[in-house]
Amino acid sequence: MVELRRKRLRDHLEDKIWSEGELARRSGVPLSTISRLLSGKRTGITLDTLDKLCEALGISRDDVEV
Repeated sequence: MVELRRKRLRDHLEDKIWSEGELARRSGVPLSTISRLLSGKRTGITLDTLDKLCEALGISRDDVEV
């Protein structure tokens, strides 16, 4: 489930043609957190962080949840 969520977040990021830094700037989530999430070094994500990332990407939480 975590791997699929990571892939979906990465896919939406690539659809926007944004860097991880741009997502960090737009979401208010630290770049280090985004990098660890998308690389798999961090497996957990709070709902607050997920909501910020989804809002910045213009998607709903359902778009990345399994």
